[in-house]
Amino acid sequence: MKKIILNKNRQLVKVLAIVMLCATPFLSCKKFLEEPIDDRTQLASIDEIENAIIGLTPHSDHNFTDFMSDDYSYKDIAGHVSRDLVERLAPIFTFDVTKRNVARIEMIAAGFNPSTAFLRYYFRINNACLLIDRASKIEKTAANEKRINNVLAHAYAIRAYCNFMLTNLFGKQYNASTAATDLAVPFIGEYNANAVVNRPRATVDFMYQQVEKDWLKALELIDTDNTVTKSKLFFSKKAIYGLLSRLYLNKKQWDKSIEYANLLLAIDNKPLPIKTFRANNVNKTEDYSRDYFNPNNNAHLLVGGNTYQLFAFVNTGFYPYPLMQFYGGLSGGFGDFAADEMIMSSILFQDKIPQKYLYFNASARQTPNIPLITVDEVLFNHAEATIEKGGATAIGDDSKAKLTSIIDNLNFTAAAATRLKNELNAITTKSAAITYLLNLKRYRFFAEGNRWFDIKRHNLSVTHNFNGVDYKINGTNPEEYVIKLPSEEIQFNPESNN
Repeated sequence: MKKIILNKNRQLVKVLAIVMLCATPFLSCKKFLEEPIDDRTQLASIDEIENAIIGLTPHSDHNFTDFMSDDYSYKDIAGHVSRDLVERLAPIFTFDVTKRNVARIEMIAAGFNPSTAFLRYYFRINNACLLIDRASKIEKTAANEKRINNVLAHAYAIRAYCNFMLTNLFGKQYNASTAATDLAVPFIGEYNANAVVNRPRATVDFMYQQVEKDWLKALELIDTDNTVTKSKLFFSKKAIYGLLSRLYLNKKQWDKSIEYANLLLAIDNKPLPIKTFRANNVNKTEDYSRDYFNPNNNAHLLVGGNTYQLFAFVNTGFYPYPLMQFYGGLSGGFGDFAADEMIMSSILFQDKIPQKYLYFNASARQTPNIPLITVDEVLFNHAEATIEKGGATAIGDDSKAKLTSIIDNLNFTAAAATRLKNELNAITTKSAAITYLLNLKRYRFFAEGNRWFDIKRHNLSVTHNFNGVDYKINGTNPEEYVIKLPSEEIQFNPESNN
């Protein structure tokens, strides 16, 4: 889809020469701003600015966190492991990235690492600030006002999304009692054409305030009818509603999370029909996979390009945790899943992975658009916020209904679905309700980049065994979930190390 858009906008090549930064060696977020604006692009017209938004749509750059979650394990299979790739993925899997400032050259070069994510997020922030500056200087007329406002909305939304992801990767989990002093990442709030001075790290609270302000501003300005930004690669009111429900869930502002979830669910409340996709594509695994990640699905509110190639890393020895074992608590084990839902990635270890990724097994198709926010997540957000708000109350009928709708759309056998619903209805404590919700959510978004953030938000423990050594996050220290800033950023921006 994105290629089609780019082909229709050849002018983008001239306007976004700055996009080439993504292919260059890692630089500090400040170094890019040292390039004089006139040496990069003029961005003098609404057409140019509108086209520039196309090159700034967010990508799914956080998927490396799957290797930090309990969704992956390491198994040293003789003859099936590339030692070089293993060593380059090890800093993520062993949580080394949370203990020291790891350099990009120490990790895999495919963009599957926190250093590249850091660079790409700041690339978008820098240029979103530039577009806000340029769009604000164009004189508004009756003919162009909606277009200018829409460009501004997307620039604000992009900046907010990237700041939100940076803060949640490289900062502590939001805690109202410490957020005003917990340091996150350097903040860039406006474009500066001059050489940029060192930028100290802003606090978690400050970053969350900026994210909230930008997303709310975007809601005021966005034009849902603009044809240039009509696809799921761009922000919409629905996507921002969903993201705000996530933001307020992180802040434990339950009422606000529920409020914005309700705004979205009043428009779209149907989860992704995974069971239907499977039924419509019996013995057609690639078609099922393609349908699953089709950006046009109503449940996908915003999708992002992705460099994560699930099958490309099989020969590293890192495997998705067997779902057969994960939901083995359902007494029938593998038999409780619908037939042919899993595939085998290792004959030796009987690992199972979802068929949803099979379309991207072909080398020419290993860059899918991964959903960044979905109706399904908003249903989970609403249910979790409602459970948390309920205090001693275990789980109400509304939350049960939302979780049941997700179960009904997953590819369980009828017996397994019934068993899960019975377990849901039998919950009597709040802690049991949250545990149930997180387990169901883990299954729903398996290997899609969501799990690490739930682990961090709930201080869940994780143990990874690598070459016979256990590497643990025990859930007692919030610092253990914080990824250290890339060493290149420390080199170019010494104040960020404070």
